[in-house]
Amino acid sequence: IMLNLLKNKASAYNSLTCVQADLTDYTEKIKYNLIIISYSSFQQLLTRKQQLKCLKNIRDQLSPQGILAIDVGQKICEGNDVPGYRLLFKAWHPDICSEVEMYTSWITDKSNKIRYWTDKYCWIDKQGNNQQFINKLALKECNRQDIEQLVYDSDLKIKSVYGSFLKDPVSSDSTNIIYLIGKN
Repeated sequence: IMLNLLKNKASAYNSLTCVQADLTDYTEKIKYNLIIISYSSFQQLLTRKQQLKCLKNIRDQLSPQGILAIDVGQKICEGNDVPGYRLLFKAWHPDICSEVEMYTSWITDKSNKIRYWTDKYCWIDKQGNNQQFINKLALKECNRQDIEQLVYDSDLKIKSVYGSFLKDPVSSDSTNIIYLIGKN
């Protein structure tokens, strides 16, 4: 759904291309000036081997002056596990004329720095039937040293690092870090 929304908005701009693909093996003949990996998508690659393959692949897709922008969540594994569902939020969804409830649970593999989430969305459809959708997600925590080593090993270079989308400096309070990466 989100990619379709982006594609619809992007259609107003002739120079913007939206691609859904495997980060580790996507190839295109053209070179990109900007590649964005947003909302911790990079962290869905759960092994260093996958992450390295992704960065080397992107290096080959960047133009000589191209930039890779990566949004990395810093505190993925903090806090205690929630093995049973807990209500995270309720919100009215006008498209389906129903209140949607989101429940979440998670467990953490601390040795591999991976958190596994299961989110459950519940609502009553227009016919009065109870509906639910379950989404599973796993993210690998990547600290700054992890990213710096991966970038170096991919023959890329970090150009800038920010502690928010507003270009704030990185601090201990930064929940996400934005890396701007280019070719050496």
